[in-house]
Amino acid sequence: MHDIWKFGVLLLCACGGDASIFQVVDDSFGIGDNAVHLKVLENTKTQEYASVVWDFGGRVEELFLRTQNGNLRKVLDDRGRNATALRETLRWKGEQLVPYANRIANATYAFNGTRYYLPMNEPARNNSIHGLLWNRTLDVVNVQANDEFASVVLRTGRSQQSETRTTAVAMAMAMAMA
Repeated sequence: MHDIWKFGVLLLCACGGDASIFQVVDDSFGIGDNAVHLKVLENTKTQEYASVVWDFGGRVEELFLRTQNGNLRKVLDDRGRNATALRETLRWKGEQLVPYANRIANATYAFNGTRYYLPMNEPARNNSIHGLLWNRTLDVVNVQANDEFASVVLRTGRSQQSETRTTAVAMAMAMAMA
């Protein structure tokens, strides 16, 4: 059986009646095969933005929001647009921890009498940790931007097996401004 994981990133703004203008732009950092590709959801009125790495698990790599005094501030502890650090340092910053957020001992579990085996991605501790999306390239299936919001919908690629199951996971980042 193959799972197709779908999730979206939604950037919203409530601006006291003023229409906000949102956009989604492509960006990247790094060189050649080490390059990291982003979809950047931006409020062009406030310059607030979120950068989503679609080719490495859909992680939110950057999130910049305005403070109450109007300064643009980095909210997430990112990797400073260093592609090597992003690909080689497994510190789970901004990751989509799907379908599980913790460790599965021995990378195996039983459910309804059936034993399931997961990838062992923490071999030093004999665990499967933090889900199955963290190192997958996701397909961009929908991009929207208008005066009210910007969104990007990502999905894992299809399996060679015929049976599919769809699971939805949503992540929303909301900005409210005085």
